[in-house]
Amino acid sequence: GLPASPPGFGVWATALDIDAMNPPLDTDGLEVWGGDNNDDSDRYSLAGDPPTAAGGKVAVWSFIPPGGPSAPHTMTTDLAAAMDLQYFGVGFGGPLWSHLVELMDVDAIMTFGPQVTFSIRPLDLAPFSQPGGPLLPTFDGGEIWEYDGAGVPTKFLNHGGHLWDTGFDVRGTFLVNNENIDAIEAVAAVPEPSCIGLLLLGMSSLVPLARRR
Repeated sequence: GLPASPPGFGVWATALDIDAMNPPLDTDGLEVWGGDNNDDSDRYSLAGDPPTAAGGKVAVWSFIPPGGPSAPHTMTTDLAAAMDLQYFGVGFGGPLWSHLVELMDVDAIMTFGPQVTFSIRPLDLAPFSQPGGPLLPTFDGGEIWEYDGAGVPTKFLNHGGHLWDTGFDVRGTFLVNNENIDAIEAVAAVPEPSCIGLLLLGMSSLVPLARRR
């Protein structure tokens, strides 16, 4: 653990530990939990949320064994619309959607069936705000959203005494060097996880949170 860190918090792996394993450079989110009669350990996200050949960016993929192929699990456009509903009440075509659908990169995921708990890479949309229009937000990468499906507004994860919104001081609370969360995953024993691991840029940290059903 780290000095003065909250109970249950500690380093799982350092950046050097991870680099030594020669990780793929294009995978930036991976779901590794199974069980609960709903094995969703085949979910992953690619860096940049690249589009499919048919068009449309994919935030989360499902790998179909044995040997593939993969199929879209959650489209970036649907996440962006749900976030726009949360912030501006519009959804598809809204002021936030029009930028998120192009620029957002989902880099941390945890899934349960169609539900997705996710974080994104830091993204400053304030410069895209139009005169007389709404002020677009700046995301520091420390936000964690809960997505329950198309047409449902996202909401910030509320757990561990913290609302995981932009205002939450991840760096100061957990004594890490930045706000950006790169991965989230349930790490407790079966049958039901009791905490989520948060991988922050340059440091891995275990934070006590309950997994959402």
